[in-house]
Amino acid sequence: MDLEPKNLFSKGRSSNLGKLYGKWKAKKQGTILTVELFEHALVEVGSSESSIKSIEFDFDLKFSFTKDPFEVKFERGKDICAYGLANEA
Repeated sequence: MDLEPKNLFSKGRSSNLGKLYGKWKAKKQGTILTVELFEHALVEVGSSESSIKSIEFDFDLKFSFTKDPFEVKFERGKDICAYGLANEA
């Protein structure tokens, strides 16, 4: 798995995010960060404004959820990005 899948992310926030559904702490490659789930994109918020990245939802994007470990994965082509989520259930 590529350390930084380039085909998944675009820098900054998309201009058409839509409605905000939620904001969570997540773990990606051992780093804790905040992810914001919008109607049209997932935004990864790092420690600075310049580290904000978006995954825009389109027909080429695949996603999946697993329960053990509790995570969500996004795939576009050969690029994969997984976010470990805190299980609050």
